[in-house]
Amino acid sequence: MKKILLILMLFTPIITWGQKSDLIKFLDACKTFEFEESKEIISKYSFNLGNMYDLLNYEEPTGILFDTDTLNIKGYKAIINCKIKNKAGQYIDKKMIVVMYLNKENSLWCVEMFREATDPNKEYKISKQDVDSGKFYTKKQYVYRNLAYWAISSGKLNEAIKYMNISEEEAAKVNDTKFNIDSQKEVLRKII
Repeated sequence: MKKILLILMLFTPIITWGQKSDLIKFLDACKTFEFEESKEIISKYSFNLGNMYDLLNYEEPTGILFDTDTLNIKGYKAIINCKIKNKAGQYIDKKMIVVMYLNKENSLWCVEMFREATDPNKEYKISKQDVDSGKFYTKKQYVYRNLAYWAISSGKLNEAIKYMNISEEEAAKVNDTKFNIDSQKEVLRKII
């Protein structure tokens, strides 16, 4: 038993080394995101991120692997203290959260979510409770798309598929031709 624990302790850092290494490449590119080479690195190590942050620097990421609802797929989440440029152009301290998944197309750990620290599980539960109780703050297709986003970020990949399908059905019911969920579908296609 002691040998097994020793082996697990020795290999645990290796398990998260790849994720952390890929995350650091992403974060370093964010520090110079205006350069073409940095944009290519960010694209390589992320899934269709909409918002980018201008980073001055960051502290060593602290992260863990987490289980998803899909067999053999793990996620990685990390909290990072950063200096980020705000809208006024000043660098301020911000605690950020990153959620990553292994991209099966390029075998790299890619950033799925990078934003101010919030608990994806809590956000998912709140969004799901609102939907389950019939509270829709906007058109249903957009609420379901948001719920799918939080499902992906919290490791509920099968749930995300379900809510993406519902969101498309809701958009079709009201003939919302501007509605689009392709980017979330693309993320899941690369993960699952």
